[in-house]
Amino acid sequence: MYHEDDGSLWPGRQLVPSPTLYLLGASRIVSSSVNFLRRISLLRLAACLSHLNLLSRAVRLLFAAKCVKVCGAVPLLDPVGCEAIQVLRDCDVVYCSGGGNLNDLWLRQELFPRAVIYRLGHALGKPVFVSGQGVGPLKSRLGIWLLKWGAKHVKIFACRDMEESVAQMRSIGVAPEIVQAFGDDATDLRSAGQARGDAILRSEGVLRDGSPLLAVHVRLTNYVTDFRVTGAPFTASLCDSLVEQLNCRIVFIPITHRWERSYDRDIGDAFEVFSHMIHRDRVAFICRATYSPGEMKAIISSCSGLIGYSYHSWVFALTSGRPAFGLFHGEYFRKKSVGLFAWYNHLDWIWDINQTSVEHMVTTISAALQTSSDHKERLDDITRSLLRRVERPVLSAADLQACKKQEVQGHS
Repeated sequence: MYHEDDGSLWPGRQLVPSPTLYLLGASRIVSSSVNFLRRISLLRLAACLSHLNLLSRAVRLLFAAKCVKVCGAVPLLDPVGCEAIQVLRDCDVVYCSGGGNLNDLWLRQELFPRAVIYRLGHALGKPVFVSGQGVGPLKSRLGIWLLKWGAKHVKIFACRDMEESVAQMRSIGVAPEIVQAFGDDATDLRSAGQARGDAILRSEGVLRDGSPLLAVHVRLTNYVTDFRVTGAPFTASLCDSLVEQLNCRIVFIPITHRWERSYDRDIGDAFEVFSHMIHRDRVAFICRATYSPGEMKAIISSCSGLIGYSYHSWVFALTSGRPAFGLFHGEYFRKKSVGLFAWYNHLDWIWDINQTSVEHMVTTISAALQTSSDHKERLDDITRSLLRRVERPVLSAADLQACKKQEVQGHS
């Protein structure tokens, strides 16, 4: 995701969103070779060939950027690479915003393209800013080298969690003066409004009978392992216990709508949880239409609280002043949950599903919802504080661009 001009801090065409760099598209020969090596179980050799292909593409792109800067012409390059070079050449600032994907899990799909974008921007003489980024778990030598190489000339590298991402960046040798913890850009996402949230709930047939309404987000994968065998009945037991304890209704919500992929099947996973439940008459689904992030935030703000497996479902709830309770499985989502809930001083609202009991969770959730009005004021205060932090990289980029304009005007 790349920050786009909203007309406030960036008058005119100052900031251009970079195109998606399809740096992963190897040639047919390389792709076929990698697949063949995997089929015959030469996995290490296949990985080496794949990594060499990535690095060769990075070298070609950076060479092209140098040619553009020195000669003003783009050398022979694939069409997507040419488009990337041309777009970055025409912008004033490269601003890369958001994501929990600088890690070993997303090394090829996310870490590598982002690192190359950072270096391309610098090679073309553009200041590069990074915000709202989650880093780690990162242990592979290639991943560490790529991130350190990519971030070398970044002006500000803003991490979204309070401690761990900053510590990871500094541990791999990134200059400490450029790495700061500023919070997540999604903190600033505008809700479509509670009236819109209520309207969507009505259109989806969600009954409001005066009892508490709890939003529940389900994702039964952590992108490394599929834990539906244990996760579905565990979540179903939690929902049933909350219905019995609080006399509440459950509304299952999606955060993503990627039906064609083997993961992020939020509503499909929710139906699997539903199939294990006893109190199905107290359940509804948000599934008749696809809603924008602002509308999903509005839906959550119309509920009493949220229980979820997704980072952004937690963000939407907490920044709406609603208690959020995070479930996770594995190191990747542990890091995400700790990084976010630490800002709100509520590490007691997150649980590893393999290390806690439904009874303990129900007790904590019930107590928090009974004092939700007290929580709202404090959550809103912390969100306002985070908003002031989140805007710092944008303001720094705007200040830098304003100084450049003044220099140009002074010389003219």
